[in-house]
Amino acid sequence: MNLPLPGNAYELHTLPNGLRVVVSELPEALSVSCAAFLSVGSRYEGDDLAGVSHFLEHMTFKGTEKRPTPEAIAVAIEGVGGYLNAFTGRESSVYFAKVPYPHFELAMDVLSDLLLHPLLQEEAFEKEKRVILEELHALLDMPEALVHIVSQQLFWGNHPLGREVTGTEESLSRLQIQDLRDYWRGNYGPDRCVLAVAGQVHVEEVLRAAERFFGAWEPVGDGSFLPAPSIPDGPRVRVVYKDTEQAQLSLLLPGLSRWHDDRYVLAILHAVLGEGMSSRLFLRIREELGLAYSVASLTDSYEDAGSLGLYAGVSPENALPALEALVREWVRLREEPITPAELNRARELYRGGMLLGLENSAAVAGWFGQQVLDGGQVTTLDEALCLLEAVDSEAVLRLARDLIQLSKVTLAVVGPFAGEEPFLEHLQALIQEAAPLG
Repeated sequence: MNLPLPGNAYELHTLPNGLRVVVSELPEALSVSCAAFLSVGSRYEGDDLAGVSHFLEHMTFKGTEKRPTPEAIAVAIEGVGGYLNAFTGRESSVYFAKVPYPHFELAMDVLSDLLLHPLLQEEAFEKEKRVILEELHALLDMPEALVHIVSQQLFWGNHPLGREVTGTEESLSRLQIQDLRDYWRGNYGPDRCVLAVAGQVHVEEVLRAAERFFGAWEPVGDGSFLPAPSIPDGPRVRVVYKDTEQAQLSLLLPGLSRWHDDRYVLAILHAVLGEGMSSRLFLRIREELGLAYSVASLTDSYEDAGSLGLYAGVSPENALPALEALVREWVRLREEPITPAELNRARELYRGGMLLGLENSAAVAGWFGQQVLDGGQVTTLDEALCLLEAVDSEAVLRLARDLIQLSKVTLAVVGPFAGEEPFLEHLQALIQEAAPLG
């Protein structure tokens, strides 16, 4: 039996108030997933309101006009066997519900209630502030999380992309309930939202429900954020002392924006370098050299910028040898074409990940919702697979030479070290050694 692949068929409509509604009918699914993607995230915040997007997302779950308690909100979806959650990033906030297909209108009702009618009460605000501060403290107490926070701050500098999404202890302590209310009124609107629905539904019934539950939502106008900063020449190093048994290393270079034409070339490069136990990083640094248990390649992509990174957790005495091994793998990638076997493995790894990832209705809603929110042309799964198949080793080598410019590198270290000097000196020597290619 040959069924159509998910991630291909969709319809996009816009309600009179500006809400974009994208629907993917999945006749074989037993569920329906509804997700609201908003152009609201930490990148939209000024320093005085750092963390407000994440805080507001938490507060919507503390009570709404129709469901005035957290329990009432949870029971509405869990009472039919469904799932409800939300998350906030640097450029978006996403609310999503997955329910058995007979209950899709309930999911739409609850999502609209969270977005249009949160109570935002003072008492709940003060309690949640304490919870979020504890969340932040927990992150700062975990070296493997702290190194990435420090790495982002060092790389992006004094820019919203360099801040943790939760904000800082100082900014959270300053926030007042009226700040959240004002931010909600000024940023949560249909013209900054995409409603993505996937599962056993028909387009017509989704549009009727969207009009019913979201039609009265009033537009708020476009949001804006600062352009991504230029990354200065380095290298730049920051060491945070922690008396730990393991050292954490994070290296970053400028990468690609989210919808860059070379995004599938980057996917192959990333997979060859650090995805899975057959990647170069795993085989060289863990299996051959025995320097690290955890080692990975990292990529982050935003609307107008991105980063390419390496991470390793190592014994403190192995920090400098691990740093050298990591940098040498970057250099190798820009000096030698990947092999046909590596190219095929990376293609199949990424292709399989896309196919497996789109097996459920929530992933299909996410596939279309994020693309529509970003405002570009929607790429279907078939189109994405064709773009992936077109990547060859020459394209990977070209991109590696474009991106792996070690003069831009930053290094964040968390561990029992007194200062930056040994790491900076070692990094400078490695860069000098690799100087012919920049």
